[in-house]
Amino acid sequence: MIKAGLLAVLQLLLLAPGRPASAASPPTVDLGYAQYQGAVDSTTNITSFLGIRYASPPVGNLRWVEPQPPPTLSGVQQATEQPNECYQGAMGNSSTDPVTGSLGKRAVSQSEDCLFLNVYVPGNTITTATSGGLPVLVWIHGGGYTLGSASAFNGADLIMHSDHDLIVVIIQYRLGLFGFLAGEAVKAGGALNAGLRAFFCIN
Repeated sequence: MIKAGLLAVLQLLLLAPGRPASAASPPTVDLGYAQYQGAVDSTTNITSFLGIRYASPPVGNLRWVEPQPPPTLSGVQQATEQPNECYQGAMGNSSTDPVTGSLGKRAVSQSEDCLFLNVYVPGNTITTATSGGLPVLVWIHGGGYTLGSASAFNGADLIMHSDHDLIVVIIQYRLGLFGFLAGEAVKAGGALNAGLRAFFCIN
C-alpha cells in the first residue's frame, strides 16, 4: 500500500535521517523517493528546505484528479529556492502581485506543477531537531482558494518567536479551477475539490 499526500510526506520528512551541516556538506534529508539538500542560515541557526515535492506534478492525465505519489528522483535535489507557486486568481491587473499588491514581474514563477512544501527546522539537522519531539506547525495559506503561496511566508519568523522550539511546514495546494473545478464530468473522471485533497493521505 502506497500512501501519498501531505501527511505521508510529513511523516517521512520528520523521521528521515539528517546530516549535520558543514561548509562542505549542507544538510540533506532522505525521504526514500528523493533526497533534498537544504541550507542553514548561520545568523538565525535555522535550516530551510524549500520546494520539497510531496506529490506528482498535477498535469496531463493527473490534472483533475487527487494528488498522486511523488516520483522517485535520483541524485540530491537542491532545496534552496522557492518553488513555483500555483496559478493565482486575477486581481484586475495582470501585472499586480496578488500577495503584496505591488506592480511588476513576480519573483516566483507560476505553474500547474506547484505541489510543493517548504520546511523550516531549528538547528542544522532534521535528526537533532526531531529527537526531542518538537511540535510541528503546518501553515495552510489563505486566499479564498484562488490566491497564496508558500513563498509569501517565512517559517523562520515563527521559529525565532518560539525560541527555536518549533518546526514549521508551509504547504501549497492547487487553486482556482485547477483545484476546485466542479461539474459532472469532473466528478465522473476526476476528483471534486482536488485542491483540498492535498491535505489527506491517499491509499
